[in-house]
Amino acid sequence: MTDTQKQIIRQSSLKTAVDFFKVRSEYKPGLMEVLGVTMGFEEYASTGSYEILQKVQKKLDENLDISK
Repeated sequence: MTDTQKQIIRQSSLKTAVDFFKVRSEYKPGLMEVLGVTMGFEEYASTGSYEILQKVQKKLDENLDISK
């Protein structure tokens, strides 16, 4: 994978994470949550693995439950 391809994946992942939080307005993410989702999307786009996304989703759901 070239540096350009990696950069495109990184930028697309960040945009997707921001869009995710726009749609899922019940979440009130901080920077670390946005970066976690970004890293998860980046991992999935690069390798097909969704391990990070599962961990981030679990953490987001725990934080949502705590805030209720």
